[in-house]
Amino acid sequence: MVRPDAVISGLVKDAGDTLVTLAYAHKWFEKDTNAIVIPAKVQIQEDIAFKAGNFSRAASQWRCLENAWDRSRLYKTRFLIREQEFPDKGSGMHLCKVLEVSSVENVELMDRIAQLRLEQVFFQSQIYLDRAELSKTTPSVSGDAIPLAKAGYLSLVERVAVDILDAYFHLPIDDDSVVIGELPLKAWVRGYAHYERLAHNAAGDPIFSYLRLSEADLLNGLMKSGLLLEQATAFVRLSTFSRGVADLFDAPLLKVEDGSYLFFAPAFHAPVLGVLVLSRISWLNRRRDEQGVPANDSIFENKGKFFEKRVVQLFTEAGIPARSFKYKVASTEYDCDAAVLIEDALFVFECKNRSLPMGHLPSIHYFILALDEGRRQVKRIVQQFTADPELVRAKFGVNATWNRIVPIVLHALPWSFGCSDGVYVYDWSALSHLVSKGFTR
Repeated sequence: MVRPDAVISGLVKDAGDTLVTLAYAHKWFEKDTNAIVIPAKVQIQEDIAFKAGNFSRAASQWRCLENAWDRSRLYKTRFLIREQEFPDKGSGMHLCKVLEVSSVENVELMDRIAQLRLEQVFFQSQIYLDRAELSKTTPSVSGDAIPLAKAGYLSLVERVAVDILDAYFHLPIDDDSVVIGELPLKAWVRGYAHYERLAHNAAGDPIFSYLRLSEADLLNGLMKSGLLLEQATAFVRLSTFSRGVADLFDAPLLKVEDGSYLFFAPAFHAPVLGVLVLSRISWLNRRRDEQGVPANDSIFENKGKFFEKRVVQLFTEAGIPARSFKYKVASTEYDCDAAVLIEDALFVFECKNRSLPMGHLPSIHYFILALDEGRRQVKRIVQQFTADPELVRAKFGVNATWNRIVPIVLHALPWSFGCSDGVYVYDWSALSHLVSKGFTR
């Protein structure tokens, strides 16, 4: 049995891979933006269809080669080219060169699990959210633009995306100072919500082909959906398929030589907007400076404190003593993101609000390096509290006691990695469920 969404996902990703391969073969990249600019007219003939199939296969093989190379250079896995005999069309055998690599790394599997957990949260919320709550989701009869979240919503899917990103994953959508790729988070969500509407006809049925739109049509549609002109212009550019974009889910617009755009509607039949936003942010965070060093470490800037407050609030509302505080050791000031006192144990949290690697092997590598740094930080805090317990009693009271200290690196997004080197790696969704419900599953 094959799930329909798996088929659509495969087709969309395959189309994107093929387009990138064609762009390299025919030099379709726009010089300034790296956008792929396709010919205005292409006569589909049998030989072109055959070539497209070959390009699709080549693109798939190239992705496998790229992953093999990344595993070899980043994780020191086995990378071997050897000869092997295969039967030919006759009765004989012929030698072929085979690339042999180790299976996927454990961290890759953890990243995939994190993505599946992320998608599950949005799917479940879309199913269970009471539609009666969506009084602000219907477009104005007067034709006025719908205000951006949280003042208004374009659809149920947008409402779910905003609620989950804000309340569940601690990205304050209402804060216009959070600008990523020239756009505030609420503009990203609204832009993708507009694409969802664009992918359906007036009766609400999905469109199974592409739509050809002028730039003016795209901008006007986005502005009627609530974006300002400069926001709409930036969103069109950032959602145009180009070199370095993840796939046609993130960037469903194809630029055409005549200045028009093709909107790949099948990618937005049933989008998970929150995951799309996080995926696009993750890819934007992979930019590098002139020296080739990552220019962004995938942290949502200045939002760590927001997450820390939510963690302390979670325990406080459950009647559990919790504090976030600064302290000094030998005239140097340090931060304790969250300390929680439960019976004979002091739990010390180092809170991290990072975007997920989203299957990108180099990003997984840097994510793990940052995770190691988080471990070092929380272990240093534990050592300081062990050496001087009064640092903690100054915040919890002179009678506070504990027999052990449990160090934890806590992620806002769903990434849990068990215990390594004496430090637990856990995530908010599991923690909040445990504290509020009393169990996890």
